[in-house]
Amino acid sequence: MVLSCTAFAEKPFVDLSYPDAIKEAKSSGKLVMIDFYTTWCGPCKKLDKTTWKDEKVQAWLEENTIPLKVNAEKLRPVAKKFDVAAYPTIVFVDGDKKVVGRFIGYKAPDEFIAAAENAIAGITEASLARKELAKDENNPMLRNKLARELVREKKYEEALEHYVWCWEHGLDNNQVFTGVRVSFMLGDIQRLAKKYPPALEKMKAWRDKARKNFDSVEAIFSNCTDYFSLLSYMETSDKELLAIYDGLSERGEKGREIQSWVGYHIKDELFAQERFEEYLVMENIDHFISLLAMNEYSNEKEEVFVQMSVDNVLQPLEALLTLKQDDDANKLLKAILEFDASDKTIGKLRSVTQRRDRTDYLEVIDESVENQRTANVSE
Repeated sequence: MVLSCTAFAEKPFVDLSYPDAIKEAKSSGKLVMIDFYTTWCGPCKKLDKTTWKDEKVQAWLEENTIPLKVNAEKLRPVAKKFDVAAYPTIVFVDGDKKVVGRFIGYKAPDEFIAAAENAIAGITEASLARKELAKDENNPMLRNKLARELVREKKYEEALEHYVWCWEHGLDNNQVFTGVRVSFMLGDIQRLAKKYPPALEKMKAWRDKARKNFDSVEAIFSNCTDYFSLLSYMETSDKELLAIYDGLSERGEKGREIQSWVGYHIKDELFAQERFEEYLVMENIDHFISLLAMNEYSNEKEEVFVQMSVDNVLQPLEALLTLKQDDDANKLLKAILEFDASDKTIGKLRSVTQRRDRTDYLEVIDESVENQRTANVSE
């Protein structure tokens, strides 16, 4: 099976099939290095633009490896064979087809060489994470990192022990861990649960404990948000979550307080049901404008990242236009066009205004685009 193709066989990569690369590794004593990537992976693109172009990295690869580059989505059976679940994944294989090392994620040039040498020496990412944690045992970020690496090594029982510590004690040691705990980490535990059922049982226990507080007249913020987060990651539908949210109105002032705490989880369903006033309570328009101002992509960046940023703010814009909250709508529209005034973005904005029968905004869009383009010419 061909793992590399001419289109991607640019230095340092070679245009060889996997069997031919293995043969060369066998005769030369080198290792086959495979860079598993996807077209939408930001860290993969960063590797292409920095690490793979670095002269020291290229020299190291030429001396030690036969480097191949594989689109993991086009060659899914190959990615599955090498147990690739995140991108980029770098795998080293010897001439006997034995995987001798691997690591995941972007590495700057010097970091890459160090990580590669560790990997082929049998020093795993988990062992490195374990050393980091030993220096700061109460750091939930480091413990969470170790848990992820242990999952990749299929050490599920130990990984779950660390996840449990992070869930139950992480906030006691670092309040900054709050966001990671109820999002990325729960997603990791959910994926672990599909391979290791005790992880699902632990999530159920956390959910039931949080539910007791959620139902209490003395309900507190952390348990209520834990409850909704756990429900979300245990594949509770948005409609079911919204039903729970609506039921809180029967609990008077306390119920309304809880709604303000957990509303973020059902905002998309509120939008889908065109409950725009409630939806906008959950959104912060100034925050969206600030994000657009910060997300400055160069011309070299893939268009997909620009359009993801645009798509992220079309929903609140549509709600504002529907409710005729024109001051905020104008501010957000201007911020979008200052961020990106491409034909694709303009087309999306026109579609939103026409869908909400706000054709008066077509002139606003045209005027904003013209002003933006005039400003760019002046610069």
